[in-house]
Amino acid sequence: MKHNILAVIAAAIALALTFAGSALAKDKHEYQVGTFLGTQMLADGTYTNDIHCGSGEDYTCTGSAGFNGFRAYYIRMDDGTVWSFVSDRENSDAIVRQFGMTPTHIGKEKPNLLDSLNPGDKVAFRMEKDHRIGAGNTYHVFIPRADDPKKEEKFEGYPPPTVSVASKPTDNIKTMCDAHSFSPDDEKKYCPQP
Repeated sequence: MKHNILAVIAAAIALALTFAGSALAKDKHEYQVGTFLGTQMLADGTYTNDIHCGSGEDYTCTGSAGFNGFRAYYIRMDDGTVWSFVSDRENSDAIVRQFGMTPTHIGKEKPNLLDSLNPGDKVAFRMEKDHRIGAGNTYHVFIPRADDPKKEEKFEGYPPPTVSVASKPTDNIKTMCDAHSFSPDDEKKYCPQP
């Protein structure tokens, strides 16, 4: 009986060490390195009007109104494609505004890691596909902090748009030659002769 208990304990320890080893292996992430190209302010398609005016003969107005936006950070990957990264906070704000609500923040916005980069600087990051409903082709991007690489800042990553090739003819010269739309002299000049 005592021998069976020791065997069960030994098996439990071996199993725990196996899971601990696989958990430690998961802590190592595969990182990519890209080149920081710069930033751009983009409109998120919403407008905020926060103007409030008093009443009566002499009144004043306070507040502001304007189009809302967010900052996109452009990173060139090793394969030459350019991705845009948006801080998780700005991305969340844009989503909240799309639903007609006003974003609320407890603390003030801190500069993120990409704000301190200059064009041409290298940046390491890891990406995970966003599997949420309605996320489309977006990725969660995690960038290790320079002061503590065990801590990461989260961004949303958007790949470059895919360009579809038009199946319709785009060369009007060829189309006009096939339809014999040119004058005989122009047809000799522009159209291949048999």
